[in-house]
Parts: sequence; C-alpha cells; structure tokens
Amino acid sequence: MSQLTIYPSLNDLPASLAYQAHAFIRITWFDIFQYDLHGAMTPPEWHSAHITISEENVLFAHGAVVWKSLHHGGQDYKCYGLSSVFTYPAFRKKGYGSQIAQAATHYIQQDPHADLAILWTSPQLDPFYGQFGWKHMPNTIIHLGDPEHPRTDDGYIMMLFLSKKARAAYDTFTQTPIYFGEGW
Repeated sequence: MSQLTIYPSLNDLPASLAYQAHAFIRITWFDIFQYDLHGAMTPPEWHSAHITISEENVLFAHGAVVWKSLHHGGQDYKCYGLSSVFTYPAFRKKGYGSQIAQAATHYIQQDPHADLAILWTSPQLDPFYGQFGWKHMPNTIIHLGDPEHPRTDDGYIMMLFLSKKARAAYDTFTQTPIYFGEGW
C-alpha cells in the first residue's frame, strides 16, 4: 500500500527514493544539471523538505519544499517555494500529484514564521495549484542572477501570502520587481 511521507531534510530522504527523484528531475528539468553532472538534487542552502508517495522503496510521486530569506521592498521575508512536483508516468491519474501539492502547501502554511511562497509553473497547471490556494501573479516580475545586471525570469508565477506582513506588502510584490538571487 502506498504511503505519503514527509522527510524534513534531504538527509532524511532514504537513498533509494532520493536516487529515483534525482533521476526524474535530471530527465525532466535537465537544464538544472546542464553543467554539473554531480549536482545535488537540492543544495543545503535551500533547506529542502521532501514529500513522497512510495511503496516498497518505489517512488510514485515527489515534491520538494524549499525556503530562503528574501529581501524585498525594505523588508525581510521567509519565502518558501514548491519545487520538483512530479508523478512517475506509470502512477499518474490516481491523485498522487494532488496529494503531494496539498501536503506541501499545508507544510508551508504550518510554519508560523513563513511569510510567503513562490511557485514557478505553467499556465496549464494554474487550476491544479489554484485549488490549494496558490494565486497567479501576472504582474509580478522576478529578477535572477547578478544583482548589478539581473535577467528577468519569464516563468509563470504563483504565490501564497501567508503572514500579515506579506499580505500588507502585496502591492510591492506586484509593482516592484523581486530580486531572487540565483533562484531555486
């Protein structure tokens, strides 16, 4: 019987599940590992937690919750991200992706220090993530890379505003570009 499990860090994720997740990520989002064949699935500075659905060391579905400090509009925020959400093709259409997204969103919402969360996705997945409270941010601009000469990210952004401080600053997130560093 399949089981949903939350591993609070990459070190807690069993090696067999980590290997399967890493392999899927390398195949699907190959640009992440384009120049680093031995790159970690999630670097330590991402503070990743991993949510899996598996059975007998076979990974069915996965999602990572990451966080970083974000300085924006003169304020510091604890910013979460939802990353690497997938279901292996043989296990699709069984609701596993929804279970992962719901558990990950709940995990983020349970942190009393969380201010906001950002998700890069595609327009087709807006209804999927929207059912868990994620909101498309069409006017939000994300800058990545060198702070002196950042590049503008053209991804489809969805966000959660969790703290009173973040909700009060909503307009700054839609009117002022967010410098995100190197990203996730």
